Amino acid sequence: MFNLFMTSVEDYWTETNETTFGWDRVFEYTDPELKRTYMPRAPEAIERLLGMPVLFTYEYSKKPPENDDDLPGPLRIGRIVDIKPSTKQVDVTFEIDLGVEPINAREIYRIADQLQIQSGENFRSHWALKSVDLIELLKKERLYRTITAPKVEDELRRFANDIAKPGEEKDRVFVVQGHDESALYNVARYIGKMKLEDVVLAERANAGNTVISKLLSLSSDVKYAVVILTPDDVGGPKGGEQAYRPRQNAILELGYFLGKLGASKIAILKSGNLELPSDFAGVVTIDYDTSGAWLLPLVKEFKAAGLRFDLNGIL
Repeated sequence: MFNLFMTSVEDYWTETNETTFGWDRVFEYTDPELKRTYMPRAPEAIERLLGMPVLFTYEYSKKPPENDDDLPGPLRIGRIVDIKPSTKQVDVTFEIDLGVEPINAREIYRIADQLQIQSGENFRSHWALKSVDLIELLKKERLYRTITAPKVEDELRRFANDIAKPGEEKDRVFVVQGHDESALYNVARYIGKMKLEDVVLAERANAGNTVISKLLSLSSDVKYAVVILTPDDVGGPKGGEQAYRPRQNAILELGYFLGKLGASKIAILKSGNLELPSDFAGVVTIDYDTSGAWLLPLVKEFKAAGLRFDLNGIL
């Protein structure tokens, strides 16, 4: 699923990280069942929406203009960071993923049906929820392109030849995820391009197994674990201050791999201001910053752990 944010204000999505929708504009052009389940009034529904991908768009005409100069601004990918409902409106804080290239607005004409954009929806500022795997669709259409910061790329080139190259069997790296699908695809994509095998629990067949049995089976011969921690839940002491926390399953899997592999074979990619358990001191923590700067320290950790990989696929 993904959120569709549409506005008529030129350059709006790149000039702010906050927006407001009146309730009459929330979940317009949305399947009634999705609307009932995810309407952001209750805390449970809000938690489900946090971290979910967002496609930021601008209102556009029924027919594409001949001249690119007449197109609306480019589409951007990002996620919801915070939602604050009130009597008359919903205030939303969001984050644009600067690690993903902007998408030419002409493309929305081509894939509007696949995005479930309905007739008349293209010319109304609103918030919709669509039952489409946005990242997978954009990847299939070759529109999801990540950006590696130039300085990071220069640093990677400097020691690209000083890494043990992969053999016939790829080293396997388990990727633990939260709700942020964009971060997951970004990280897993880079790992795969380095000729490592990325193992993502949700992407593997259950084969009749319970989740814990599936985890134990898939992790039996992994050499390393990358744990993506994102602000998916809210919690704190009873009666005390609440803070953003990672999903409980991500913390459980982090603890499992800490016992299985040891702290030297685990890296945490942390997004945003998160409260983490103090017991995980000693595990490498890298800020996931959407600009690609996280890639260099992660590659250095792969090398220190003795993984065999190839950087040519990302340079």
